[in-house]
Parts: sequence; structure tokens; C-alpha cells
Amino acid sequence: MKTQILRLETHDDFISARDKMGWSKTERILLVWPEGSHILFRRLDLILLQRHSSSLGAQLALVCEDSDVRYHANQLGIPVYRTIQSAQKSHWRTRHRRTSPRVYPGISDSPRPDLTTLAQEAHPQPNRLLSQPIMRLAIFTLGVLALLSVAAMLVPRATISLMPDTRIQELTLLVQARPGTDDVNVSGTIPARKVTVEVEGRSSVATSGATTIPQEFAKGQIRFTNLTDRSITIPAQTVVSNPDSPAIRFATSTTAQIPAGVGEAITVTVQALEPGKSENQIADQLVAIEGELGASLLATNPKPTNGGIDRQISVATDNDQEELLQQLTAELRQTAQEELIRKLPTGDVLFTPTITIAQIVEQVYDPPENLPSDEINLNLRVEYQALAASHADLERFAQYALDANIPDMYLALPDTIVIKHITSPVIKNDGIAEWKIQATRRLRARIPESDVVSLSLGLTPLLALDKLASGLPISSEPSIRLTPSWWPLLPILPFQYTITIQQ
Repeated sequence: MKTQILRLETHDDFISARDKMGWSKTERILLVWPEGSHILFRRLDLILLQRHSSSLGAQLALVCEDSDVRYHANQLGIPVYRTIQSAQKSHWRTRHRRTSPRVYPGISDSPRPDLTTLAQEAHPQPNRLLSQPIMRLAIFTLGVLALLSVAAMLVPRATISLMPDTRIQELTLLVQARPGTDDVNVSGTIPARKVTVEVEGRSSVATSGATTIPQEFAKGQIRFTNLTDRSITIPAQTVVSNPDSPAIRFATSTTAQIPAGVGEAITVTVQALEPGKSENQIADQLVAIEGELGASLLATNPKPTNGGIDRQISVATDNDQEELLQQLTAELRQTAQEELIRKLPTGDVLFTPTITIAQIVEQVYDPPENLPSDEINLNLRVEYQALAASHADLERFAQYALDANIPDMYLALPDTIVIKHITSPVIKNDGIAEWKIQATRRLRARIPESDVVSLSLGLTPLLALDKLASGLPISSEPSIRLTPSWWPLLPILPFQYTITIQQ
């Protein structure tokens, strides 16, 4: 007999399976379930498929491993096979469906029921006790009391406002600011940070040195004697000197004419070429004539030259420069200290003994060394450096110490740390600055809401106020607000409370 094999997919349902069966023109339809799938496993699905197959005039069989499908198919009399080959070779025998015995109304072997008994059971007599008015009133009262009890548990609300206790925490601490330390140590060591500033100044002092300088030129007369038999012209600025080294030189002031003849002489006025007292010469010292005239003439100064004068003036010495440098650096150090204090953030501590010169940026003397002047000026630009302690580092150290000594059940209020310097910093030999500070801050009591609720549950407002005032660290009397206000007792359930902690 011809069989049409229809393979189902994992996504098929009754509708899609029925549509696939609708195209069948054979007497037998074999539905094949996908391996490992769990589709069309309900009894209703198989009943509908069986009915649709019958409407097509075809026998229905299944190839399926699903235990649910096999069970329902067996109950419905649908043949189920393990493989397609075994289904094709087999003769499909339809098993009879298991049916339950039919029950026809009006036909029964049991005896007829007693109608009177059934009527009594349908309408039983009321309980005499419950019909009494007093009992009914008692039951109604119990119901009302039950409702009131539920209302007592759910209706009232309480709002409790508290002002926690506050106190001042105070500690005296020894602080050490150590150079080279990078972070705050709980033992009391904080970093000594380097700060720098550049300042500039000008100052002057009177010079203390003295020296002489040439001022006036020496003058005199030279007598020239002719050694030839001809007349000789002596030009102006003819130079006559002494034989010393270095030579003292004089020059003629005007042009002169010496007569011809050996032994003829003439006197000419001369002036020293360099000023100063050293140019004054004794008689007969100026005998050397420079130039070609020296071979034709003799020269001498019959009288001493005079008029050369030196003047004494003030000059700057090394001591003057050193004194001016020390004076100006001291002034600039004070300026640097004031500038550093101004630049430091509020609360930072400057260790003034550590102010030193980092470098001299510019140092110019006017006039330079050994030049004449009544005073010496100095332009100086210096970079100073010093050590300082940061206020932030002091606050961190103070917070560490205060946190280690905070009382139980108290919390620190933020941004309330105040630092007071008890002693001035002292710089020890190892460069560590040491001093004492006083650190204070405000604390507030920590009040858990659960403690407030546990002290108030089910009490009258007055009694709850007394217990809260004596059992909690508060600074003023608490307040209790009941809703509704006429309710006599506080709620007995924790979620009915609202706790307000005032700041």
C-alpha cells in the first residue's frame, strides 16, 4: 500500500503539520518527528492530527522517539515505529482506544436516596446558641475589637526629631617637618617642602679707597744750541726728553729759528706731554732731541720744569664691594621673607631660618672696581629658597591623630579641624623643624535609627520622651509628632516611624 512520508521540523506545530497532511493523496500518512525534538507532545495535538487524517480517508502512523508522544499515541491507538523502514514494512493495525464505561442518566443499580434526609442536609437547622442576642453581640464586639487591633497596628504614624550631642575633640601634637620626606607619617613627620622666590634691589655706599691722578701739565724752557754753520728752523711740537726709561717728554709750544753758526743758541718754551707731578724735572735733564734735529742741535733745560700737579680722588675697593653686597643681600633676604610669606597659601608655615641664597641671577657694580668714584652702586637680583610646611599636610596629620582618639558613638564633622601653633618651629642640627600644635575639631553623636525606634515602640509619648532623653546622646529634648494626633500610644511596628536627625 502506498505511503506518504511527511518529515516534521523542530518549529512545526499542529497547524503546519495539518497543512502538510492536507496535500496527501495516499491511504497511509507517516509523520516523522525530528531527532531529539519535543514537538506535538500533547494528547490534544495527536487527537487533532488523527481526526484530520481520518477526514482525509487515510491511516496515520508516527516515527518518533519522544516518550510523551509514544505514550499518547498508544492510548489513542496510533501506530508508532522507531524507523521509517520498519513502518513501511509493517501492516498498520489500528488499536482500539481505551474508553471508560458510559453512564446513562436515570439508570443505576444503587438504591434511591431519602429525599427527606437530603432536604435536611440542604437546609440544616440553625444553632440555638448562635441565635441568642447576647452571643451575637459578643461576636460583633469581637469583630470590632479585631478591626481596632488591626487599625492600631497599621494606622498610627510617628515622627521623632532629635538633636545629637556635639563636643570638641582636642589634642596637643609634636610635629616634625623633615626635608626629603614625601608623605605624611602618622608618627608626626610631615614633608618640609622647598619654596623659592626671586627678588631684585639696588643700593650704594661711599667709597673708602683713595688714589692720585695727574691733573696739571709741567712747563719749562729748553735752550737749543746750533752745531752747524747754517740757520735751523725748530718746528712746534718738537719733542725733547730725558734719557730715563720710561722717558719724560716735553714738546715745544711754538716754531723757532736758530741763527747760523756753531754755538748760536735760542730758548724755547716747552710743555710736558703727560700731566702730573712726575713730569716736573730738575735742570739739565731734558737733553735728548727726537728726530733728525738731534744731529744738528744740542738741548737742555737750564732751569727745572714745574707746574705738574696730581689730584687725590676716591675709588671703590674690594672691601667696599663686599660690604655693599652683604648689606644688599641682607635687605633682599628680608624682602624675600616677606614675599615668601605673602605667596604661601593660608596656614602654611615658613621656616625663616632656612632662607638661603639659591643663586645670584645678576650682580652689577657701578663703577667697576678701582675706577674713581665717591660712591659705588650695586644692582642685584637673587633667588632665595626656604623650607615650609603645608597646612594641608598639618591637617592630614592632625586628622590621623584625632581619628585614632575619637570617642565611641561619635562622628567627626567635616571641615571643622582647627590648628593652633603653640610653639615656634625650631631648626635642629639635622635640618628638621620641630614645634607643637593644638588640633581641635567638632564631633557629633551617632544615633542609629534602630535605637530610637526600639526605645519608643508602643509607649506613650511622655514615657518615650523620657527614655529617649536618658538613653541617647542628645543635646536637647526630642520632639514626637503622632498621626493622628489623638492616638494615645506610639506605633508598635518599626516601619511606622520616621526619624529626623537634625544637623
